Amino acid sequence: MQLVKIRIFKRPLGNIVRKDIAHLIEAQLPENIYKVKGSVGAGSWADVPWVGVFDKRVTTSAQRGVYIVYLLNKATKELFLTLNQGVTDVVTTSNSKAADNLQNRAQSIRSKIGFFPGLESSLSGSGSKAYDAGCIYYIKYTLDSLPEDEELYSDLSKFIEAYKAYYDKVFLTSEENDVQVEEGEGELQVGQQIEGIFEYINSKGFVYDEKNYLKKFLSQLKV
Repeated sequence: MQLVKIRIFKRPLGNIVRKDIAHLIEAQLPENIYKVKGSVGAGSWADVPWVGVFDKRVTTSAQRGVYIVYLLNKATKELFLTLNQGVTDVVTTSNSKAADNLQNRAQSIRSKIGFFPGLESSLSGSGSKAYDAGCIYYIKYTLDSLPEDEELYSDLSKFIEAYKAYYDKVFLTSEENDVQVEEGEGELQVGQQIEGIFEYINSKGFVYDEKNYLKKFLSQLKV
């Protein structure tokens, strides 16, 4: 009977995380840039249910790259809104160094994108050691006293601003700025790649309008 109750409970919560909350967040963001995805685990409960906001020019995978993610600690009933990192591309052959790698990268990113009022660093207590280590910035809520929607959306806007700063100041200038695409999704569309390149060119004060030539060039590189 207890197992049946768990299954009945899991189904609606999964729908809330994967669909309802994800759709509410998605409605606040330009869909041509951001993808929103929620998960409570694949086949079994995740230790930390999450809802991620991915800049599709950076990553669409929760395993790699930098993205915004809401983390739910079920034990403490706390919700964390974070700018965070995927783990897979940071973990080396020595797993004992993974947390150090994540923390060092988070510190490096903070030094490049700057400080954002109201956002904290040095997260602990999310329920995931990897997310704690990889956290760049965060805000903590308690489920018993969540703020009104207006404040939640305002907080999300702060993280979007920080995420944009990461895209402009870190991702576009990095030598390792290939988009991290979730397995099964294929490559980012050429048009989106071109837009990212042109944003970078314009940010440096140059003007280049021949997008069609660039599109043909990129298409040839994929052959």
